[in-house]
Amino acid sequence: MENSSALQRLTLILEEAVEECKRDAPMGPLLLKVMGYDQNESNKLSLFFTLLDSAEREAEKLKNIRKKEDFLEVLKDIKTVFINNHAWADNCSVFASHLRNKNSLIVLNSLVSFHSDQYPNLKIEKEYLDSFKSIFENLQKEVGSSDLSRELRDFILDKIKEVLTTIERYNTDGTEGLERTAKDFIGDWIIIENKISQEDRRKPIVERVKTHFGTLNAYIGLNLLVLIGLVPDIYNFWVPSIDDWKSTQESIELKSINQPMTIQEILEEASAQFALKEMKAIEGKEEPKRLLPALEEEKAN
Repeated sequence: MENSSALQRLTLILEEAVEECKRDAPMGPLLLKVMGYDQNESNKLSLFFTLLDSAEREAEKLKNIRKKEDFLEVLKDIKTVFINNHAWADNCSVFASHLRNKNSLIVLNSLVSFHSDQYPNLKIEKEYLDSFKSIFENLQKEVGSSDLSRELRDFILDKIKEVLTTIERYNTDGTEGLERTAKDFIGDWIIIENKISQEDRRKPIVERVKTHFGTLNAYIGLNLLVLIGLVPDIYNFWVPSIDDWKSTQESIELKSINQPMTIQEILEEASAQFALKEMKAIEGKEEPKRLLPALEEEKAN
């Protein structure tokens, strides 16, 4: 895993597009290929324009940069060439030459470095994304064939679809998109939780759904906290694997089936379990010598 931002994703996409450019190849299909889409899915090009907007907003937030306007001007130039001059429909060699002449990729890499220092964020490896996709597709099938009330079933299926869509758009939306989708579920579930019928509450699939989303939130959140320095900087030594996530999700699901938990309690339990796994892995012992400060306080109480 490594840092991720819209600026970084934009830079990587443009670098790869320039590298793979064949003189007469049109830019649009090449961009789609680099972004991981079928070259015939022209409707997906709007995602690149969205990425351009996101990268520009990230650059505008940067602080204490000399000649910041000069950096921003490069991004505005890329947008102008793409949108106003329809570079996406032109030969890729024309745009590649434009980027080289303007030193645009050098400037973008500088912005990526600035942003990484000021706003670190987590990039999830493709192997992990594929695993999450498979896990949530299986959950989608289970919920779809369940006997939950139609309203609750449709709500959950919509939320699962949002996760799968965000995973598909990861090259554009990054971890921020997945984090936002997972958090949206937590917020929306809190709103509807008291309205769920007792009959639905008793069904194991409900706890299964809650623990999937709760542990996904904790998985992303814990690593983001480590990266921005709010918990001990042990990120370089240990990152939760998919197996760590699965074992955490399954243990909390079993616990919540026996004794129902709120979504907030699931999130707290998942964060605590990840933190304990982290300390055990680093110390190489069955029981860690100490807990993180927040967990020490919780244990004392």
